[in-house]
Amino acid sequence: GYMARIAFILDRIFRRFGLSGRAFMPMVMGFGCSLPAMINTRTLADEKERTSTVRVIPFFSCGAKLPILTAVAGAIVASAGVGNADVITMCMYLLGICTAIVTVILMRSTTMRGEVPPFIMELPAYHAPRFSSLMIHLWDKTKHYVKKAFTIILASTIVIWFFSSFNWSWEFLINEDGDNLRMSESILGSLGMLIQPLFTPLGFGSQLGEFGWVFAVAAITGLVAKENVIATFGTLAAAIVGSVISTEDGVEEVVAMIEGTGIGVPALIAFIAFNMLTIPCFAACATAKAELPKGKFKWTLLFWLCTSYAVSMMIYLIGEWWWTSFRRAQRRNSRAVVRDPHHHRCLPCGARCHHFCDRSQKTGQNGVRLRLRELLRVRGLFRLLHQKGRSVRAARAHAQGAITMLTRQSP
Repeated sequence: GYMARIAFILDRIFRRFGLSGRAFMPMVMGFGCSLPAMINTRTLADEKERTSTVRVIPFFSCGAKLPILTAVAGAIVASAGVGNADVITMCMYLLGICTAIVTVILMRSTTMRGEVPPFIMELPAYHAPRFSSLMIHLWDKTKHYVKKAFTIILASTIVIWFFSSFNWSWEFLINEDGDNLRMSESILGSLGMLIQPLFTPLGFGSQLGEFGWVFAVAAITGLVAKENVIATFGTLAAAIVGSVISTEDGVEEVVAMIEGTGIGVPALIAFIAFNMLTIPCFAACATAKAELPKGKFKWTLLFWLCTSYAVSMMIYLIGEWWWTSFRRAQRRNSRAVVRDPHHHRCLPCGARCHHFCDRSQKTGQNGVRLRLRELLRVRGLFRLLHQKGRSVRAARAHAQGAITMLTRQSP
């Protein structure tokens, strides 16, 4: 009875976004896995509400996307030396939640417009779940997964393995040790090179040069299962460093890709956002097709692609502008020469000098005096404005008093 009461409490908040409190349960389950979350949308009575909820469930990052978040965030900190991996991961979770809220509002205001159905739910008494009911529920979900999802995962995995293990001449590329050091010659590699320009506005496209296709290939393999993205990085590192890299956390694989391609921090964050918000794994796609009304699935795929592409592009463009400004300011500060007035020594390089350069005048004692003068001027200006305001208010009060006296004296 606990979750039913939470849905009842959140119903008033969810109605502002065009959903009922029942949509809370599938969204929370989306943090674990999108498959049972989409199946749980059957409890929603309205078809438009159910379609909107199914479309935003993949934005709540499931456990399969966590290796991508932790590996890329850790590589950003290890290679660029900025930020905190935990903070970056948390911000990506918040990005998914905010994207879900915004897209729900847009859908319920345009294509999915309609009245929110009234919230009617039985509030059961608090009690521990019975073991028999739990097993029946578990068997129902497992049976649905084996029938719908496992078959698609198996078939898609075989197709991806075939495309990555053979080239267009049908030559087997895996060596005797089981490593694929010629991934760039495979069918999957050539497809990645073909679609590489499409990711240029996202930061991991044509601007990365010869090896930019590896991020496109990793995004393709992530459609099968998101766990494959980091594993694919370890295999694709063979095309750059000449050996397959395999670690538990996946940070070294991403660092090797960063060093080989020269990708920047904004593009890496855009890559995380794209994999978080784009089409989920094939198993989730199969479940969405089964749960959505007829004819809605193809538009749902387009919705996932457009949303992930637009959000990632905004992250890259805004982040690239900010990162460029940040690095430029950092280089400017590193070149600044600050004179030590006691030892006549330039602090950054340690060289002896007996003169002030232009930059030291701005940051040294003269600069401090100039700033104090500016502050005093600003303070004097505010004081003058305050005095003028008081005089204006006093004049206005005298004028109102004179007008009042004249009106009283007039017959």
